[in-house]
Amino acid sequence: MSIIQRTSSPSAHQVLAWSRELVEPAMRAAVGQLPPATQRITNYHFGRQDEDGTPSG
Repeated sequence: MSIIQRTSSPSAHQVLAWSRELVEPAMRAAVGQLPPATQRITNYHFGRQDEDGTPSG
């Protein structure tokens, strides 16, 4: 059995960064359509705000 090694495959970090660039705008738009209280909870779970609503890094 031979093993084929790919030297040009992107790393997991690169794949995740690429997919985040594609998905992030749509996710932010969708969250923007939610009621304000739900937006706050959602943004907390996505790591965009801390528990008191302050934007996080």
